[in-house]
Amino acid sequence: MLPSGPMIDDVLHDIPIEYRQKFQGFVNEPELSIDSLRRQMQQYLETVRLLAPIVKAFNLDTMEKLGTSGLALLDAAQGEDQRRLAQAVVRYLVEEEVDDEITGVLGLDDDIQIANAVVRSFGRLDLLVR
Repeated sequence: MLPSGPMIDDVLHDIPIEYRQKFQGFVNEPELSIDSLRRQMQQYLETVRLLAPIVKAFNLDTMEKLGTSGLALLDAAQGEDQRRLAQAVVRYLVEEEVDDEITGVLGLDDDIQIANAVVRSFGRLDLLVR
């Protein structure tokens, strides 16, 4: 059975339709440990920091803020819906961003909209990425 609940449904509704299916795929992944997700995000941030001087398209400040928000969501998650949403944000950022940034396919628009939808659902407006 696929994960579903009012919070997940609200977040999916808040995400633009063109990104919704991809994000839903990350919501549906088997649950990973917080430690594993934290390591993935930290490795992502290390990679971004190394590539930023080489790839001029990187917006390092925004990518850092997205990473910080992802880590904070992991820490704040309570209950299955929040854990799944926090995991999905981290997985979306980690799996999609570096390739997208190098090729210039989506930039950061999708990441910001997805992260902010989850941030709003957590009531953590201090984590919004502008």
